[in-house]
Amino acid sequence: EEEERRKKEFEEKLREIERQKQKEAEEKRIKELEQQKIEKEIEEQRLKEIEEQTKNAEQKAREQEEKRLRDIEQSRLQEIEEQKRIQKKTEEEERRKKEFEEKLREIERQKQKEAEEKRIKELEQQKIEKEIEEQRLKEIEEQTKNAEQKAREQEEKRLRDIEQSRLQEIE
Repeated sequence: EEEERRKKEFEEKLREIERQKQKEAEEKRIKELEQQKIEKEIEEQRLKEIEEQTKNAEQKAREQEEKRLRDIEQSRLQEIEEQKRIQKKTEEEERRKKEFEEKLREIERQKQKEAEEKRIKELEQQKIEKEIEEQRLKEIEEQTKNAEQKAREQEEKRLRDIEQSRLQEIE
């Protein structure tokens, strides 16, 4: 009976341990679910805020677009008024403007002509300088050629003199 009683106590303890484990697992699961619930609520709140910000941004964009369109319309009206004022200007002002533009073109033509003449003079100067340089190079080349010819002749004479000297020596 004692063994039976101890066996039952042991089994009861095992069941108690199992119940405790299940209870702890259940509590852990409840905490996880609560954490998930909190995270979900935070995410929903974040999404609501984003949605609200998006809504506000869209509203602001619509208002800005409406203002831009109003401004364009206002600008067009002002432009039309300005064009009417321009059309009312006298022909005299138009004639003076054309004369002024013609003078500017004439000045520009004169500048281009002067620049062209200056460029031609520079090219002529460069041509002259090039010819002078080529002449100088030809002279240097000629002098070099003459100096080389003279050096060869002197060397040949020296060799002949040496040869002559040997022959005399032999004699």
